[in-house]
Amino acid sequence: MEKKKSALKLLRIAGNHIKLSNKEYLSDELRNISKIDFDNYTDDEEVKSILIENELYKPEKMVSFLIESLFAALDGISSQIETIKVMIVSDAFAILRSVEDELEYVRDNPSSKVRKYMEIQRELGIASGKLREHICIMISQIRDIDKQDRWEFFKRAKNNKIVMDTNMNLIRKCIDALESVVGIQICIAKELDEGNTDSIISSYKRFYNKELLVGDTCRLLQNYEFKDKSREQYFLRLRDKVDSIDTFYEGCNEYILEYSDVLDGYDNAIL
Repeated sequence: MEKKKSALKLLRIAGNHIKLSNKEYLSDELRNISKIDFDNYTDDEEVKSILIENELYKPEKMVSFLIESLFAALDGISSQIETIKVMIVSDAFAILRSVEDELEYVRDNPSSKVRKYMEIQRELGIASGKLREHICIMISQIRDIDKQDRWEFFKRAKNNKIVMDTNMNLIRKCIDALESVVGIQICIAKELDEGNTDSIISSYKRFYNKELLVGDTCRLLQNYEFKDKSREQYFLRLRDKVDSIDTFYEGCNEYILEYSDVLDGYDNAIL
């Protein structure tokens, strides 16, 4: 009797930990037990059936089960943190969606072109800063995991995988978004006839040279790339993105020079 009561007490404690977890990361055993309302289990035979079904009458099995339930809670918390991270990064993308709406507004209201474009440039600058910051933070987190010794990496394996999967997915999206942001900034700067277009390119290159193309960063990211995408060698070809912006910038300049006669009265045109 007492054995069953003590087992039930442990199951209740484990159940509380499991409730904190993300069901996606639970084993089948934990997932099944998580569905049980232990507060309603007062009958000895019912408790016994749970113990027998999961072999929890064996001390080693109970210990293993309790440890797994505790780590399930930690994995759940980690998963929630990663979800929050996605939401924070999504904030930068929300700014870009807002910019797209504002550009549509300018097309319908040409008289607001200059004022709106200046506002959009400021918003793009904010989005660019957020994307760069997110990229740096997530690369730093990956580097920290990479530096873990074998035993520490083993202990944190589940959490490491959650962080890695989130970061590798988001880093790639942020890098692609940053390239688009810079391209839009160049277009708008040309439309506003701003003299700081070169500074946009310089800032972009400075970020790449300082944060992405420095040391072993590209190789580090490539090593942790998803298997189904590794053949693309995306991170080993990041310099191509800098070259692409250079080509885009030069193309804009050449277009303006070649079509300068057509561009008279260009103030009425909308990007």
